[in-house]
Amino acid sequence: MTGFANPDAMRIEAVAPFGPPVFVIATVGGAATLLLPRESAVLTGETPEAVLEALTGVALGPTSLRALLTGCVSDTAVNAGTVFPGGWASLVFEDGSVMYLRRSGQRWTVRGAARGGWRVEYPSWTGTFPATMRLQSADVDLMLELRQVEANVELDAKAFAVSLPPGTRHVTLDEIRRSGALKEPR
Repeated sequence: MTGFANPDAMRIEAVAPFGPPVFVIATVGGAATLLLPRESAVLTGETPEAVLEALTGVALGPTSLRALLTGCVSDTAVNAGTVFPGGWASLVFEDGSVMYLRRSGQRWTVRGAARGGWRVEYPSWTGTFPATMRLQSADVDLMLELRQVEANVELDAKAFAVSLPPGTRHVTLDEIRRSGALKEPR
């Protein structure tokens, strides 16, 4: 479960098939709180980018992650565009990101992107949002499935706070990097 609010609030709950979430991360004002309920552990005072990188290998902040998850790719203005033969086109954004689109009838669909060392594929869409996406870098290959997407829903500020159960111990970013809740064992 993921939620975003402007300008940089984010909440991600990595739900499991049973039991408590694998992790809960909430960010406001550039600071993240990471709760690992199954380990009764918490990390505070780090940037969202650092926490997500330690957990998954994906070093993206709330604004960048929201852009990628919604298929917008970037939140900066478009600098240039090119139309290619065979129904393909690309848009280059101010931040250097590139969006690749494919034409189907009268409609263009985002099919992929390149952004800051990442390659993103959008294999399938449901309505206006991606149904699946694949993030790849030199070190990470992460497939995401997006379900029950809602847009323009006002979220209470409480959604971006984490309640710590009694007895929760503090951990460091290095400890999270070593355990990496979503990383493949090496």
